Amino acid sequence: MVSVLPILERKLVRDLRQIAGQAAAIVLVVACAVATADMSFGVLRSLEQARAQFYERCRFADLFGSLRRAPEAAAEAIRRLPGVAALQTRLAADVAIGLAGTDEPIAGRLLSLPERGEPEVNAIVLRRGRLFSAADAPEVIVSERFAEAHGLAPGERLSVRLRGHSRELVIVGLALSPEYVYALGPGMIAPDDRRFGILWAGRRLLEAELGAGGEFNDLAVRVKESAALEEVAHQVEAALKAYGAADIHGRERQPSHAFLSA
Repeated sequence: MVSVLPILERKLVRDLRQIAGQAAAIVLVVACAVATADMSFGVLRSLEQARAQFYERCRFADLFGSLRRAPEAAAEAIRRLPGVAALQTRLAADVAIGLAGTDEPIAGRLLSLPERGEPEVNAIVLRRGRLFSAADAPEVIVSERFAEAHGLAPGERLSVRLRGHSRELVIVGLALSPEYVYALGPGMIAPDDRRFGILWAGRRLLEAELGAGGEFNDLAVRVKESAALEEVAHQVEAALKAYGAADIHGRERQPSHAFLSA
């Protein structure tokens, strides 16, 4: 009895010889697809690792909050919560930015930096220039991408319109921040570095401009590894309840992180 298997094998070999070109092309396409997928996943892992290292270096917050105003004493109560590892309070204000030779409207976010040392949470990376000569000096650090979009450098000046009046400030440095890898301004669905910029100024300068001595309206919190984010968020909200509603949320609602993750 003749075995069927060798006959089928010979037929398969003949068929493959007839479509050798097409078969080789299919194999090549599949191999390229597998290689591309593997490379893509490798790039994604590399980007995620780079982001994680940047976040850790700058002590990127786990929780973010904004409110009308609260005294620094309220921050001390939050600092003592069992799940809180670090806390940074600051003043924040939305401003209009004026640049010489530019007529287009530019929005900005002005944030305070502590009088001494780096912030406990959400530190910045100084790329060029220096920090402020004093906490109340009329100086400002600007986000690097905004500076590049307008050709700005340390030593140049800009003005900010805040509470109905303009204040001229000297640019002393350019910086990066984990909060604003993608800087989204009000109403923006994609970053526009010409129309929106991040500015940092000394804490005492903003206190004087906002009339907010010893107060804060923005805070960032890092939690302990064992802490539950939602539980800590509820505790922070409860601690600030006496000072009005506070919007406390995690990274999933932080615009830059959400944009990167998507």
